Amino acid sequence: MRSPWRQPDGRVLLESLPQTRIVRRPAPGTDSRRFAIVASFGRRETPAVGLIALTDELVRTGFRVVIVRSSADNAPWADLSALDPAVGYVQRPNIGYDFGSWAAGMATFPEDLRRDQVLLVNDSIAGPFAPLDDLLDDFATTTADVWAATSTLQFGPHLQSFMVGYRRGVLREAPLRDFWRGLEPQASKHRIVEAHEIGLSQVFQSEGYSATAAIPSEVVVRDGDNPTIAGWRKLLDAGFPFVKRELLVKKRFADERQDVVDHVRALYGVDPMDWIEQEVVNE
Repeated sequence: MRSPWRQPDGRVLLESLPQTRIVRRPAPGTDSRRFAIVASFGRRETPAVGLIALTDELVRTGFRVVIVRSSADNAPWADLSALDPAVGYVQRPNIGYDFGSWAAGMATFPEDLRRDQVLLVNDSIAGPFAPLDDLLDDFATTTADVWAATSTLQFGPHLQSFMVGYRRGVLREAPLRDFWRGLEPQASKHRIVEAHEIGLSQVFQSEGYSATAAIPSEVVVRDGDNPTIAGWRKLLDAGFPFVKRELLVKKRFADERQDVVDHVRALYGVDPMDWIEQEVVNE
């Protein structure tokens, strides 16, 4: 039977799938229950060090891994030698941001959505600076239908989208399938949060899907604050081995940046500035 993913309704998939191409197929993975789609956007001609480390860690923990990458010129990376050969790679046009990349990944590999643990990740966070076993074990043992690394109450309660996992094949069920294939392009980051991040959590609530976060926002920040921005220190102390990339590159965080660097060094013995593209600092 033809998969419904091959018949998308939303403009994101309709516009991007004809130009989406598999550059390299992913290996099966060592744990048949696990599949990960990593959304990436960048200007580089080769994969960034943080993306390599993230995918290496997912491969190590058993996942079948595919990177779905978009770029302004839609040109594929020139050199894949630094990526683990087990990691698959799909190139797509820059339509729909990370949500578009995740949707394209699901449309390209629909049979993998049957797996017990499907993880959607992006490279908006620098790291991991340490193994992800504890975090991924929390995902593997949750009784909830949907899991995320963190949640927030900012702009409305929702799971933060940079790391969200789905259990027991729920992505193949009609409410979630329809959400992902019905994505429409959004004009701003705020609209993406409103329509996609918050909109997805509203689907969970309205359709009766249980959802949980490994580190709920109330553990690290006040109501209305973004845990990955205002609560970066407490997240690191709680065992979350990442920092939001914005803290390392945006001008508005320049005064706080050294504190972030020093704290990561103290906890993990690494310089997080080595994990980003130096030429875009203070963008």
